[in-house]
Amino acid sequence: MISTAFSRRKILALSAVSLPTLSGCNFIREYNKNILDSAGKPWSYQAGPGFERFEIRGGDHWRGDPSERSEIAVHRYMPWKKEFWLSYSMLLESGLPNKAPWSIFGQWHAFKDPWDEYVSPPIALLLKDDKFTIVTASDTRWRQTHKNYPPFVTRYTFEGFARDVWHNFVFRIVFDPFGAGALHVWHNGQAIVALDGIPIGYHDIVGPFFKYGVYRGPGDPNPLAARYANVELGFDSLAARVASPKPVPGRA
Repeated sequence: MISTAFSRRKILALSAVSLPTLSGCNFIREYNKNILDSAGKPWSYQAGPGFERFEIRGGDHWRGDPSERSEIAVHRYMPWKKEFWLSYSMLLESGLPNKAPWSIFGQWHAFKDPWDEYVSPPIALLLKDDKFTIVTASDTRWRQTHKNYPPFVTRYTFEGFARDVWHNFVFRIVFDPFGAGALHVWHNGQAIVALDGIPIGYHDIVGPFFKYGVYRGPGDPNPLAARYANVELGFDSLAARVASPKPVPGRA
């Protein structure tokens, strides 16, 4: 990930370089790669006809993490204070009741500085039973010297998230921990979040990266699976996807 041999001065100098240049040095070795974080089981990840399927079962840990996950980490780090867009379709498969303390279906993960510990996701899509919630987190401090999980701020919530149905999401996001961030979200063509001038993210050198799949706290023996299709991420507007999402192959 990050080479801790870099001094703070060198790291600060690198932070002023454009991200494509960063991909050629050891500062961020995984830049511009999609990496699967999972337990490596046969069911953890499958690429279907036009979609990707993620599944976790009790005990599916990744690298000793007590939580259970099967996620794609999209290592394209978003610059601070710059607008970008994300669009995708997601289907949560039917199954047994969710007993995990929390489950995440899509998150923005902070890329921590060498002197920092881990923090809460700047943006996360949570599901508990059939209650869907979008939350954000932020902190303006430069150093996170211990594991710090700032309280989430709930930006949207509703009951009755349907399973076995494709849901279309479009996001317009600006990361800024100092209060100039933005979060706009459309779900199935309807605007559900429209916020400007809010804090999102941390006082880090490099901005967050997107992870999609299934990720939950320990304690649930039941399988949990989701499918994703047409994941798009970039700086060009994806506003057209609100009314006209890309079709999912085989969708009824």
